[in-house]
Amino acid sequence: MSKPGSVRASVRDHEVDDSVASLGFGFLHLPPTRRSPLVIKTVKKDSWADLQGVVPGTELLELDGEEAGCLTPEHFREALQRRPLRLKLAPPYGEVWKQVAHFQQQVVALSLQKVHLQQALKDESDRVMRELGICTELEKSNSLQHKAKLLKDQAQQLQEKRDLEEEVERLQVELETSHAELASERQQLEEERNRWQAELEESHRRLASEQQSMEDERKDLEAKLDTATASWSSQKERMEEEKSEMQASISELQAELQRCKAELAATAQSEEFRSAAEFKQAELEAEKLRCSAEREESEVLRRKLQEQDAHVQEVNAELSKVRLQLASTRPSLEALLAELATPELFKVESPAPVSATTGLGPGVTPAARRSFQRRSLVPAEPEKVQADSEEEMF
Repeated sequence: MSKPGSVRASVRDHEVDDSVASLGFGFLHLPPTRRSPLVIKTVKKDSWADLQGVVPGTELLELDGEEAGCLTPEHFREALQRRPLRLKLAPPYGEVWKQVAHFQQQVVALSLQKVHLQQALKDESDRVMRELGICTELEKSNSLQHKAKLLKDQAQQLQEKRDLEEEVERLQVELETSHAELASERQQLEEERNRWQAELEESHRRLASEQQSMEDERKDLEAKLDTATASWSSQKERMEEEKSEMQASISELQAELQRCKAELAATAQSEEFRSAAEFKQAELEAEKLRCSAEREESEVLRRKLQEQDAHVQEVNAELSKVRLQLASTRPSLEALLAELATPELFKVESPAPVSATTGLGPGVTPAARRSFQRRSLVPAEPEKVQADSEEEMF
């Protein structure tokens, strides 16, 4: 082993920084020692010492420049906890380490022999005491203490058993209460589910009824619209026929008027013709009055047609509202409504204007006059009627 103050060539210095919490080695003896170096006895695996190559038997020479073997135990422990720390270590001597290992083996063997001798001595003493029937006060005391301990343990076990039984009963009561609460909650949930299901079925039935009623209303409105359209078409056809008849009558009257004018020009000197012309003129004035009356009648008829047109528009507006309601309540009706083709109203052509003044010649027959009186005139505003009839309905 090295002497104090001697330096070996294989001595190494090690620096321990703040990241190292434990060095990971133990010593055979702690300072102060008769010799300065301290011998490392054990090295912990994967520790700082193991990573640095320190093995059992390595000698610790110095701590921060101080001889390790000359430090007090307190100062030695405090120095090992300092960071940073500078260590000076020397590799182990083989002979010294063998002596240390042999000494440790002898110490262990002597310790085992001591234990075996103590146990044999105690067994022999117990045997002799039993053979002689000697029971010491210590054994009696130990026996009583043992019995008291057993009784205490039994009482403690009995109390623990009672506590466990009470805890089991309490847990069983809590479990039954929880089962009852769970059954009640389950019953409430079942009742709530049945109520919701009944409400849902009632809502479905009410929705189906409303859809059926709205479908019936839609069909009624479509039927009314078809009826109004048919009525409007028939009235339009009748007015067209009356218009054609009136145009034919006007053409006849114009031809008769031209013929009368020609006859008047040819017989202008005749007094008798003059009186006849005056008579014809009076008849023409009367015919004009009748034409004015018929024009008023046609005006009344036109107003009625406009009222019917307004009624048709109201029916169309109601039908649009019903369709909007159907679209909002049942999205699936949109596809059906999209497939429905809405017919356009009939387009009325603007009739030709009729002359307000028409003369009747002496050649007009009474049958033509009666036919002219029965015929109605064309409405006064054909452009407005055409615009109303051309509006597309939905």
